[in-house]
Amino acid sequence: MAEAWVCRDEQQLVFCFEHLRKYWDWSKPISIEWHDGVKKSLGQLALIHVWIRLITQHMNKLPGNDYDEETVKTYLKRRFGTRIESRDLVTGEPMAALKSYARYDRG
Repeated sequence: MAEAWVCRDEQQLVFCFEHLRKYWDWSKPISIEWHDGVKKSLGQLALIHVWIRLITQHMNKLPGNDYDEETVKTYLKRRFGTRIESRDLVTGEPMAALKSYARYDRG
C-alpha cells in the first residue's frame, strides 16, 4: 500500500498523521519520506513516454532515420534535460549528471 500526501500547512500535516495512526496496519513496518515540492504522478511519467514515442515516429519520417525510443529519449535528455551535481564514483570529484525524469518535480 502506498499513499502520498501534499501538506501546505501544519494542520494538513496533523490530519495526515492522524489518518496514518488510525488506519495503518501496525503489524507491518512503515517507511516515511518527505521532500519539498510536488512529485509527478505515474500518469505524467507515462505522458512523457507518449511524447517520446510520437517524437520518435516523427523523426523517423525523415529519410535515413531509424531511431528507437530509447535513443530519442537519451537525445532529448542530453539536449534539454536538467543537470544535477553528482560525484564521480571512482574519484569522488564533482561532475554534472542528467536528472532522471522520475526525479523531476511537478510544475
